[in-house]
Amino acid sequence: MARFSSFLTASRRLGYACALCSAPALAAQALDLALPRGAQSQITASDPLARYALPIGVYANGGVPSRVVEGAVTHSVWQIPQMASTTSNVFSDIQDQLIAQGFQVDFRCQDQQCGGFDFRFGIETVQAPDMFVDLSNFWFASFSQGTDQSISLLVSAAAATGYIQLIQVGPQTAEVETSQSAQSSAVQGVVSSNLSVGEKLRQSGAAVLDDLEYPTGASQLSDQPFASLAALADWLNATPSAQVFLVGHTDAEGTLDGNVALSKKRAESVMARLIDSYGVNPAQLAAHGVGFLAPRATNETAQGRTTNRRVEVVLVTP
Repeated sequence: MARFSSFLTASRRLGYACALCSAPALAAQALDLALPRGAQSQITASDPLARYALPIGVYANGGVPSRVVEGAVTHSVWQIPQMASTTSNVFSDIQDQLIAQGFQVDFRCQDQQCGGFDFRFGIETVQAPDMFVDLSNFWFASFSQGTDQSISLLVSAAAATGYIQLIQVGPQTAEVETSQSAQSSAVQGVVSSNLSVGEKLRQSGAAVLDDLEYPTGASQLSDQPFASLAALADWLNATPSAQVFLVGHTDAEGTLDGNVALSKKRAESVMARLIDSYGVNPAQLAAHGVGFLAPRATNETAQGRTTNRRVEVVLVTP
């Protein structure tokens, strides 16, 4: 598979794209897409042989339906500073270009129709700050071309910045082609534990509030102070434009439905503490729970179960 690359192209534009694009483009196996004016490549990472769970339906029954495809997998992300068009228009233009090049739409949805938070965190997404997904403003689609190529397209916007993620799967290649930016923590998921909560959010888009303690079955925080909450509150109060999700997690003891409800209560207790004790603006916070679906450690040991009982903070608006 040829490397996704940025270069100027005189390829056709549709409607708004004529006015807005000058256009960096990408090429991979005859794929030639014009992107909006000012689109800046953030990530281009290729693996000559990998598997990708291509989403093919909305979130339901605890997960996102997917079809596993195998081959050369390339992740690409672009940001569009001061995006002059809507998320819908950017998405529609890229979709139309893919259709014109022989791809068919297998599945398409819009934010809450997809499943909102559950869909967003049930699909593969490059980490912040390279990719942000506004849960009330994103479009997603899966495409295929015969049995050889599959593509997923995710377009969102936060504030004035647009975000485009494209994951393409094609025939296996013999070499790995990875841009320098692909070695960043956004792809590798490596973030120094010495960073503050705010620095972790800026670098990777997420942080674990790792000094909170939840006995099995308990949802309320104790009255003691927690350094992670104080640090998060300081950062949120100093960054009033930021919005975060507090995501609760449990160990694997009990039923999924019961643990999802419990994990949400844990996140809600953190949210209440941030508002009541630290004066954080409620508009910056939302609470969700995913139960035991995203463990950090084995649930076979007491230490692992303790590690899995946690609340994470996820940055959703830069």
